[in-house]
Amino acid sequence: MNLTLPSARRNLPAPMNPPPLPPPLPDRKPPPRLRSRIALGGLAVSAVTYLVSLSLPALLFAEHAPVSGATVLASGWMGIFAGGQLGWYANPLYATAIILTLTRRYRGALWFGLAALPVALHSRAATAYYFNEANSTGIEGLGSAFSVWFAALAILPVASALALLSLRPRRA
Repeated sequence: MNLTLPSARRNLPAPMNPPPLPPPLPDRKPPPRLRSRIALGGLAVSAVTYLVSLSLPALLFAEHAPVSGATVLASGWMGIFAGGQLGWYANPLYATAIILTLTRRYRGALWFGLAALPVALHSRAATAYYFNEANSTGIEGLGSAFSVWFAALAILPVASALALLSLRPRRA
């Protein structure tokens, strides 16, 4: 049984189509060039800082001239045999982080760069340096090369983290 009047049907508005959907938001990822500029810029600053640390005094002695960072870089690998000194081994971790940054593997560069930091801090435990194989010379302190070297090691994971953060799309 139909209760509506035929005249009431004529006064109803025509069915409306739903409004069109807005166009999809553009992908907000920065272009790959920006990500690599962030990472390579951090790598450049880190590498220059590292090279500066090689020319600075690294180890200070009471009765001997300071040893430069370049000398410690050349002979530091032997520290594991002279008292279990591991600080030099942050350098291969840093080199791996550099290679990973150059190949745009920022997550790996971040992890290797972060792993280098506590290994580098082990340098603060050094108490003796061997100028020859006969006897050791006591270390009075670490020179400015250590601080600059550590800063160079810390800059690279920061740059990798910034490159990774730029990969994430921003939410509206």
